[in-house]
Amino acid sequence: MKILTCSLLVVAGLTTSCIMHTVVSGFSYPGSERDKTLESQRQGWDAAPGRVGVSIHGASGKAYTDRTKKQAYVSVERPGGRPLQCRYDLRGADIGWFSEWSDDGHRVTLRFYDMPDGHFSGEQGWEQLRRQLLVVQFAYDEQKSQFLEVHRE
Repeated sequence: MKILTCSLLVVAGLTTSCIMHTVVSGFSYPGSERDKTLESQRQGWDAAPGRVGVSIHGASGKAYTDRTKKQAYVSVERPGGRPLQCRYDLRGADIGWFSEWSDDGHRVTLRFYDMPDGHFSGEQGWEQLRRQLLVVQFAYDEQKSQFLEVHRE
């Protein structure tokens, strides 16, 4: 009986020290969704004038939809250029984002939002419920061959 109790304590200790967290991520390219899909099927992302990747890491041991502190990792780059990598600390529930690219692909605006308690992205009418958390704008600097953060609110 003592061996069983000791084994259970060891297993319980191991499982609590390896708490997982949710990661939500995606990419955005200039142009319409249709253009991006067709272009990526033909030539891959190198044909696009830019790319932004966002990866949001939720709090360990908590549901992503809980109102907790989360980290947003952003990478903005062009083919052949140096990537700009940033981290933003956000607090919210069910955090999401969308991007707005300029026509020439030299500027991109990221808008991070969360949902009110009891509501989730994807439910009917969710676009009207979302609350803006952070707006960040990046512009491509030809001399540095890199996107730079130019505005944050």
